[in-house]
Amino acid sequence: MNLKAFILIIISVHCFNLANAQTEKGSWMVGGNVSGAYDPDEYRKELEVQVNPNVGYFFVDKLMTGISISDNYIYRELGAKILDKYLVAGPEIRYYFGNSKFKFFPYVKFLAGKGKVKINTENYAPIDPDDEILDPYDDIKYNITDLNVGGGLSYFFKDNIAVEILLSYSKYNLDKEETSFVYYIEEYKRSNLSMNIGFQIYL
Repeated sequence: MNLKAFILIIISVHCFNLANAQTEKGSWMVGGNVSGAYDPDEYRKELEVQVNPNVGYFFVDKLMTGISISDNYIYRELGAKILDKYLVAGPEIRYYFGNSKFKFFPYVKFLAGKGKVKINTENYAPIDPDDEILDPYDDIKYNITDLNVGGGLSYFFKDNIAVEILLSYSKYNLDKEETSFVYYIEEYKRSNLSMNIGFQIYL
């Protein structure tokens, strides 16, 4: 065996060990991701910000189980001004494939929590004259669940620090209180696709 072949084998073994060390049994993962959107048009404006911290542990190689939190702020102008805030938390599972630089992971998480919508209808004018005249301020409290599945790609720019991009599908379900502004909260009982960006530290 010549020197070049020996060096190549050493480098390959090192890279293999490094790739496994990032997601091996006994490792921790700490980080999170964010997303945001602004969608104005002639009839409405919408601004949405989502912050998702998480922490996890590898009980076996490549399989992360942990806790994810999602803090959400949504501002809408639909004639009335609407501020929607909700906080959910729950378990998350990921499974990693790949090498020491790039890893792909499918994941699933189920989150549950509470939210509150504050509606300012002071300057709200119903489109239909027969619509109910609303109180100047109306609040909605609700329980929410979020079944979230998707996949992501991690790029390790340091041995134990990665930037990640995630594409996810969420299915929401809400249990609301009765409110005169009921159509707003019913509209939100839906599913959607989103793309998030974040980072993780592997310890």
